[in-house]
Amino acid sequence: MITNLCPPSNTGIGSMINLDDFLTLIELLETKGIDYALVGGVAMMAIAPNARATDDYDFIGQRSDFESISELSKVSSDQNFGRYRHNTTIVDTLFVENPVFAHALDAYQADCTIAGKTVRSLSPSGIALLKLYALPSLYLQGQHIRVAAYEQDLEVLFIVDSRINEDALLKFLGKHLVQSQIVELNNTCEDIRRKLSRQRF
Repeated sequence: MITNLCPPSNTGIGSMINLDDFLTLIELLETKGIDYALVGGVAMMAIAPNARATDDYDFIGQRSDFESISELSKVSSDQNFGRYRHNTTIVDTLFVENPVFAHALDAYQADCTIAGKTVRSLSPSGIALLKLYALPSLYLQGQHIRVAAYEQDLEVLFIVDSRINEDALLKFLGKHLVQSQIVELNNTCEDIRRKLSRQRF
């Protein structure tokens, strides 16, 4: 189901990315009939303007679709991820061959508006699902700065959308992560909820 869960105006995005290049890429994906969703930093900026800075683009899509786009130069890829270059900008893609990414694209698509252009993205719940799924791997890799950024993103998502049900997200992720990781992710969500519930000043 496509629902409009993003703000109608995102005036800060154009100062963070090459807006003309971004919109050209979106037009390219749509002209070619690519089933995609915008995720990552630009999606976060669409959901919560000024909450995030980024200079690349992130999408979910099918490997064969992105491999077929001649305007994208492949930098690297594996079974879950692809990195491409569009002009001077990095384009990272999560492949739907991974069942978590496929579920996010299927269950959480949402339109947002960027510079007057309707762009397919994910709802805050869908973005939260991806953040939670990535955290254990980032911890194991020792990428603590990215861990902090993702946890901050989760906090922002919890603020902007009270409908996010982390219990349901973790229940789904329990099919794809080990139980100890689910326990730690639940602890992370509880820590964020406690922080947001504290009254200050």
